[in-house]
Amino acid sequence: MMAPGNSVHAQRPLDDLLRAGIAVTFMDAIDPRPVRTEHYRYIRLPRSGIKFLRRIFGATLGYRISSWIKGSIGRCRKDYAIDLVHVHWLDQRAFYCVQEGLHPLVITIWGSDINDLLLPKADPAYRFIIGEALRGADLIIADARDMIEKCRQLAGSPVPVTVLPLGIDTTRYAAIDLQIRAGWRERLNIPSEAYVLYSPRILTAFYGHQTILTAFALALSRLAQPAYLVFKRYNPQIGNAVSPFEMALRAQVSELGVSERIRIDDAVTREEVPIAFAGCDLVINYPEQDAFPITFIEAAASGKGVVSINHPSYRSTFAEEYFTLTAPGDVGALADAIVGAVNAPSTLTQIKRQEAQRYVRQEHDEAAVTAKLLTCYQQLLSQSPASPVTAPDHER
Repeated sequence: MMAPGNSVHAQRPLDDLLRAGIAVTFMDAIDPRPVRTEHYRYIRLPRSGIKFLRRIFGATLGYRISSWIKGSIGRCRKDYAIDLVHVHWLDQRAFYCVQEGLHPLVITIWGSDINDLLLPKADPAYRFIIGEALRGADLIIADARDMIEKCRQLAGSPVPVTVLPLGIDTTRYAAIDLQIRAGWRERLNIPSEAYVLYSPRILTAFYGHQTILTAFALALSRLAQPAYLVFKRYNPQIGNAVSPFEMALRAQVSELGVSERIRIDDAVTREEVPIAFAGCDLVINYPEQDAFPITFIEAAASGKGVVSINHPSYRSTFAEEYFTLTAPGDVGALADAIVGAVNAPSTLTQIKRQEAQRYVRQEHDEAAVTAKLLTCYQQLLSQSPASPVTAPDHER
């Protein structure tokens, strides 16, 4: 398995595989599990020197030379009798695997790794090697149906894609008691009777927190009860320091005159995420672009509603049925949706939240997702190298 070791999106599937008794050799510059166990091995992925090679040899040739340097990936497979290679987050590592002839090769795409390549500013040489990686994969795992056509577009031909979002331990999100919820609010100095909106994604401009803040300020005077908006600073990929974006966001808070109603939580580690979802009343989501966010699964598992921007990747999913989705770029619509969620909760709203909670328990619990992933692995390992890999019919 190759993945960004400091990302929870890598740590979750890694932990799931180890719990299922799968022996995993993990390659990255960062070790996500410093404590060794019977089924876990870590090998440091060497630096590629790609920036230097691109400057000397040009982009396309630089990537190909760098893949030769990364022959350690191929040696790793031979040295440790690895049966299958799974790359999470599509970058040059998947290209190196294709160059080394590693099969079966599974690639899990996360969203931005594909979406960014379809923007006009995308590097053509990098887009070219990603196309090669996609064409060389035996199976591509996406978390949203609209990513299937995007993969085919980048590959320039049909590629085997199955839709399988990440899973979570849904019982942890449903089992937070009132005392723990009250403790979270008390730590943030939020009154127990207040209505709390939570914007849980990484604290960068990409995730639209500045738009969420503007909409909250517009809605505040129309809300029937005291309301607070909470952002999350902590993320293992960017640390816990105050970023330039956070400084700009705080300046915006001051300009809007809503300082008393804004909190920035700096203590939400992976283990504490369910507590934050339990402590809030409504989740807000507004990224520039997206695949299918695990935020939706966490919110539903916690019995919370969501007000969100409406991206193509959210359509034909449970989000479209159970959440409030607003048109991109319409801050007024986002503010109106917040007002509606706070002021007019209905019996139907509560029923929909309960239905969403039941749905994610069935479809997105980590045990169910891991079982589906292992089925994909077994299918790949049972087929000859020349056989085409097919996704399950309902996921094509």
